[in-house]
Amino acid sequence: MRTFNRLPQLELLEDRVVPSGTPLDLTTLGSSGTVGDAVFAQSNVGPAGSGAIHSFLRLQAHGKDAGVEQGYNTDARPLEFNEKKDAQHTRALLLSDVAKVNVGGTVYREFLLDINEPGAKTKSLVSLDELKLYVSDQADLTGYDDTTGQLAGLDPVFDLDADADNYVLLNAKLAPGSGKADALVYVKDSLFSQGGDSSHVYLFSKFGENYAAEGGFEEWAARARPFTKGLGSISGTVFQDNDGDGQLTTGEMGQQGWVVFLDTNNNNTLDDGEVVATTDGQGHYTFTGLATGLGDLSTYTVREVLQDGFSQTSPDPDPIVLATAGQSVTDVNFGNAPTAP
Repeated sequence: MRTFNRLPQLELLEDRVVPSGTPLDLTTLGSSGTVGDAVFAQSNVGPAGSGAIHSFLRLQAHGKDAGVEQGYNTDARPLEFNEKKDAQHTRALLLSDVAKVNVGGTVYREFLLDINEPGAKTKSLVSLDELKLYVSDQADLTGYDDTTGQLAGLDPVFDLDADADNYVLLNAKLAPGSGKADALVYVKDSLFSQGGDSSHVYLFSKFGENYAAEGGFEEWAARARPFTKGLGSISGTVFQDNDGDGQLTTGEMGQQGWVVFLDTNNNNTLDDGEVVATTDGQGHYTFTGLATGLGDLSTYTVREVLQDGFSQTSPDPDPIVLATAGQSVTDVNFGNAPTAP
């Protein structure tokens, strides 16, 4: 599914190259959308503070390359394209250093993008035209093939242009200055499963084909703890409903070891890959690290796995929308009554 927002007024872009692809517009506050197995969200996380943001890839073009920037992170030297040479800003990245975030019941890995463009109305725009991710057990791969899209012979696990000539339009004025996220990019965790947390992640990106890069550097960062401010939660209790009214009342005990899950397929069945929580000794469960404020992408359907010998007395709750940053919803409870022998 791809979700696109309205493009800026054409009169503001009259001096720019006519776009050749299909844009995902992130030029308004709070905008977001999906392309394939990734979610893109406008952001202004920051300032992050010393030690909070460590870029693993920084790009800046000069001279004949000005306007278009491209490159990928690696420990190998020399570098191929417009990457900054120092190891502080262009380096290998372990998957274990990339945070997990739950978006709509599906686990994603979170990447931060900081762009640095001039402040003029039309010149603050820049396009992210290519984005590819690779997984390897090596930290020093090199050799990107623009024709095949392979890195050192590896196919990407994610490609922004896999189904069409897509690009993402960004506006540096929404989060001006270095050290702030202009966009957060979430890529499905399942795509990285082939290597595990000890594998290395390579990110290739290209800017400026549709809307030129006319300012400073663009950088990518990641960390094991999410950058996202205001992650939400959903919690409740699974209990034995002695009076069968579907309500948790005094004296009714929580049920330990029951499985509650986020039903992303909305089929009332626990499927492979769906996120689960198991109740504690008091019957409590909690889902944490939930993305908020992303509209339909922050909608969660909670259900329980009914155990033998019981019937569910509480109706399944309606889908829960975490519409505001940091929103937490409590008392999403499930009552169960023993069935007659």
